[in-house]
Amino acid sequence: MEVADNVVKQVRSLCLALPEVTVRIDDSLTPARSTAHSFDVRRRSFCLLVAVESPARKAIPLLVLRADPSERAALLSLGFPFFAPRAGRDRIGVLLTEDTDWEEIRELVTESYRLLAPGKLTALLDEVTACQCTAFEMPWIERASAEDHWPPPGRPADWPDRHHFAG
Repeated sequence: MEVADNVVKQVRSLCLALPEVTVRIDDSLTPARSTAHSFDVRRRSFCLLVAVESPARKAIPLLVLRADPSERAALLSLGFPFFAPRAGRDRIGVLLTEDTDWEEIRELVTESYRLLAPGKLTALLDEVTACQCTAFEMPWIERASAEDHWPPPGRPADWPDRHHFAG
């Protein structure tokens, strides 16, 4: 059970588009989860990508992100695909499906990053956002390949509801 390569590439490209992001990979598989991809700024995780096993024994990818309390409450009130992970009260979980809105995920990842990044890095991010620079003007970005497409074909018929992952 692993996160699909195209999902890893999509999340990786979103996270590595932010200044000074590093990636830690924990491949100590457990019965409860797949390899964990942690995206960090200054050794603090702002995005965790992992897959959990559905009741039908299929891998279901999810993100765990930081969120301020009001945004977290608003997202949780929407229900699926958002859920409250066991990781903490300052985090939000998002199930990744074929219907995932990747623009919304980009915004959530960026806000999660802003909550942990030092002021110099958020100022740099604000500067880039203000000038609407291209990827070629931002040297820290890892360029996505032509293979980095989402969504994958087909959605599992047994996709669980948000309560399956609530802690």
